Amino acid sequence: MSVIDWDDIHNGVVSELGKECQGWIRIVEEALERVKKRAVEQKRPAPEVHQIKQKFGELRIYYSRANTDGYQDSDIVAAITEANRCCQWCGNSCRTQIIDAWIVNMCCWCMHRMADNTGKSKPKFNTQHLPDDPLRCQSCGYVGQIAWKATGHRCPCCVSKGL
Repeated sequence: MSVIDWDDIHNGVVSELGKECQGWIRIVEEALERVKKRAVEQKRPAPEVHQIKQKFGELRIYYSRANTDGYQDSDIVAAITEANRCCQWCGNSCRTQIIDAWIVNMCCWCMHRMADNTGKSKPKFNTQHLPDDPLRCQSCGYVGQIAWKATGHRCPCCVSKGL
């Protein structure tokens, strides 16, 4: 049974990913709209989507390939590739991060927002990375976009917070 109602793609994607994953919802919706359009053009049923989820910091879409062609498969693969480079919450460019035991795809802004919601005064992320990693924030541990030199090698969120 498909978790996507092809007449209401948005609600199916939201129920699978959760409403907080706005960055990925847009990407998956656009890809599934292209898949649906191609199925209609070819007068074939749309593929059955079994599950859409985040696993180990990556988007996963499980679907039946019985009703797909190469173009539909490439639309889904392209969506997965794009999502794996984007923050799952807001869609900003990012890298995979580790917070506590969770592997997530989040930008520094969303990682700090997540830490603020858990009540941590000064978040610590990616503690398994070496302290001298050139892309690691020296204040919070975020790995990715770094404001170099004058700001003390910190992520933009730590710079704005004065951490």
